[in-house]
Amino acid sequence: MYCNAIILTSGGFGHDFGENGFLKEFVPHIMKFPSTNGHQSTGSGVKLGREIGADLVDMDKVQVHPTGFVDPKNRYAKDKFLAPELLRGVGGILVNEYGDRFCNELGTRDYVTSKIKENCKKQDTDILDQYECFLLMNEEMAIEFGHNFNYYKNVKGFILEHQNFYELAENINIDYTKLENMIKQYNHAYDKKIDKFNKTTFLYKFDVNKKIYSMIITPSIHYTMGGLKINSKTEVIDINRNKIYGLFATGEVTGGVHGSNRLGGNSLAECGVFGRISAYSAVNYIKNYKNSHIKYSSILGTIYVTFFELMIMVLVILKCYKRIGYFDNYDFRNDYLL
Repeated sequence: MYCNAIILTSGGFGHDFGENGFLKEFVPHIMKFPSTNGHQSTGSGVKLGREIGADLVDMDKVQVHPTGFVDPKNRYAKDKFLAPELLRGVGGILVNEYGDRFCNELGTRDYVTSKIKENCKKQDTDILDQYECFLLMNEEMAIEFGHNFNYYKNVKGFILEHQNFYELAENINIDYTKLENMIKQYNHAYDKKIDKFNKTTFLYKFDVNKKIYSMIITPSIHYTMGGLKINSKTEVIDINRNKIYGLFATGEVTGGVHGSNRLGGNSLAECGVFGRISAYSAVNYIKNYKNSHIKYSSILGTIYVTFFELMIMVLVILKCYKRIGYFDNYDFRNDYLL
């Protein structure tokens, strides 16, 4: 088949666990970590580009998110459901099996992940490298989080409810005195507005006599910063530093955009910014192609991108994100678009 332009938007390789997969090739030391990615995330677009000579960049940069939910019903499942940052953003704290806090819960993803690995027990299983800790929240934090807290608690069954810290200590098998002392230290840090981990944002205090929620979380593969090398027009670059005419890429299929550790929320910004650039670049290439009669062959067919078609694609992407719960932590009171 003949085409004028191709835009690759096929995503990353965060679930490419096969013997010949990218994870084993570039980051074998995290092969046994669970993943928040779907089974479709095998880097198919990156592999396609590589087959025709495209250069790859930052393939060893894979983000391990600190908080993937551990499902009590299937504790050692390879696939994890993402526990969003907002659980910690509204005041949730991380506690290890000894009842100790061990980090600034609002730190970057790589920082929190490293602290969990340093301070929390690795589970005794050959299936996964699963380092578990508890995330604790009180009723005020749950309300602040929003209605989707009940989805994680009642529908998914990830969150357990305890009437007070006495019951919590018994249910998670941690000495109550340890938990009580930890909470006293936390509440003291709340008053001072700083703790020993240099955390300076505290929204709510804890009361050991009031209701408390707990969930088990574990670091999980979440995002791949590596992929196809592109230029400022999102044209794919080959191993000889030349652009591959008619081939464009945007999103997680590309590499080099986020450095070694993507900041939370920036993947959506990337979709919007680089998706628009790719659309304009492809349209301009098609116009020049038609004018100069350059022939270019591909197995993927012809792509014509108009502004209307681009908007439809964006709406479909946003609708899919909302359906899978990506926007669960946002308040769409004026949700006329979705």
